[in-house]
Amino acid sequence: MISRPLIRPLAPPPNLRDFDGECSVVESIASFVKQERWEGFVSEKIQDPLGLLTVGQDGIVIAADAAACRLFGKPEEGVVGRALGDFFSGDGEVEALLRQSFAKGEVSGGEFRLNPGDGPWCHAIFIPEKNAGFRRVAVVGFDGIHDYLLMGRTAIEVSGDAVYWITPDATIVDVNSVACASSGYERDQLVGAKIEKIDPILTREVWDLAFRSLRANGSLKMESVHRKKCGAEVPVEISLASVSRKERELACAFVRNIQDRKRMKENLLKLRMAVEQSANTIVITDKSGTIEYVNAAFTKTSGYTFSEAIGKNPSVLKSGLQSEKFYKELWETILQGQIWRGMFHNKKKDGTSYWESATISPILDSAGNIFRFIAVKEDITSQRLSEKKIEDLRQRLAMSEQDERKRIASALHDSTVQDLVAVHLDIHRAVGMIGSEYSQARDILMDAMAIIENNANELRSLAYDLHAPWLLHGGLFSGIETYARKFAVRSGICATVEAVTPIPRISQIKEISLYRIVQESLTNVLRHSSASRVWIRFEATGENLEVSICDDGGATPEVLEYASSNPLGGIGILSMRERIEAVGGALSVSREPEGVCVRALVPIFEDSYELY
Repeated sequence: MISRPLIRPLAPPPNLRDFDGECSVVESIASFVKQERWEGFVSEKIQDPLGLLTVGQDGIVIAADAAACRLFGKPEEGVVGRALGDFFSGDGEVEALLRQSFAKGEVSGGEFRLNPGDGPWCHAIFIPEKNAGFRRVAVVGFDGIHDYLLMGRTAIEVSGDAVYWITPDATIVDVNSVACASSGYERDQLVGAKIEKIDPILTREVWDLAFRSLRANGSLKMESVHRKKCGAEVPVEISLASVSRKERELACAFVRNIQDRKRMKENLLKLRMAVEQSANTIVITDKSGTIEYVNAAFTKTSGYTFSEAIGKNPSVLKSGLQSEKFYKELWETILQGQIWRGMFHNKKKDGTSYWESATISPILDSAGNIFRFIAVKEDITSQRLSEKKIEDLRQRLAMSEQDERKRIASALHDSTVQDLVAVHLDIHRAVGMIGSEYSQARDILMDAMAIIENNANELRSLAYDLHAPWLLHGGLFSGIETYARKFAVRSGICATVEAVTPIPRISQIKEISLYRIVQESLTNVLRHSSASRVWIRFEATGENLEVSICDDGGATPEVLEYASSNPLGGIGILSMRERIEAVGGALSVSREPEGVCVRALVPIFEDSYELY
């Protein structure tokens, strides 16, 4: 049973029917309430009440109309003379409201169920008469006031918030089902208890201060901590609204669990601190590239302050070293929802150049659409300078190696080979001087001449291999063609050289490196496979030049690598890989349907380490 006084009374309609032959209900109400107005829904429903009664101060029914008798299911004599409380469920609530109406001389009412206790809901309105000696009782149906109140109560029940009605002395007088579910208490364990039972912060002193503020402002919002029945505490947000009727005041507290919000706020704070304090530059832009956020590392690296960067485009950092094609490919990648990784050569606010390693990722909304981009960048200028020094050193070493090869080749060709040729000629003349009676000595000298001639040829070939003059004069393709032709003559293995695309000129150190890769690969084919044919293929693909050496032999890559790693088998696959990586390239060895294939890849264009 729910009972409460009416709120904000409105003026009754002028067409209420007369009752009991005296003044009409309208006159009775109007003469008493004067300027007060009944609720609109009450005004509408009281025009056609379910029944009208006249009740004395002792609560005994003095008169009842036919509608009231039908409502109670009794004849008039079964209604008149009985106590009003006999017709409504509850423990004296109707009598209490009736006494209140007599004591205060005001219109009042409440919601009740008709007896028996599971009867329909109705609203009983107590209307004072002029002589104040009795009361008219208008019984209004369930579909009137109770429907209106039920809608409000239903809205509160399904709002998702716990709702408490609290008196000025901090006593809980009503709660909704969410309050019970969230606190773990039954309704009867909460009603009548102090609010401090579930909110240890809201002591009586704190509540008094809060209620005074609520009374002065009409509403109040604050954060607190609620303690459940199990002892667990959860952070909550409390929105207080003031509800008053004459001298009665209540606070309606809407309580929302903000544990998830607090946790999210803490996580966001941690994330913000991590971003702000990150040593890496972090930039967030909208979909068009307009900067919306930069962290402190951005200012430290670029020299642009937060306010100077916001609203700008990251292109303000461009140095001009990288092409428009580079940036076009970047945008194509991220607008497709993919992550882009690469390096920028940028300029600081003061004009100083610097290198950045960057990862740019799209940020998607709940529908999966791109609406932001985030870039995480690291200043790698020092690293690039170190790489430049290492690259310079490698090139100097490679050139020194080439110079040493040239010196040794020259020494072999111009000195050792020539000496062997001279010895060969001397022996040839000596053989001519030896008579036929010394045929055995003659044969020994002839064998020596053959050995000397063979060694001279080997040394001559070695000298050419070491120096490769045709590479320096004719270029990479011509040099390898010449070497392959000589390899075919020497080994009996057919060697074919082809260019799938035009071959661009690359730096000398890269040409030498590829030439050496071809040399070692052909040597491995000769020593470690049963190949009868080998193909050397050139192809320029985008920004790289690829040279592949494939054979039709039976050696597996494992056998090839093991054999070539032997000191007698050349520099080995590992050394070949180190050589090609030293010039920014890559090497791979794979098993093909016909045999083994070695592929060497080098960038066509030189990396720029320019820092000014």
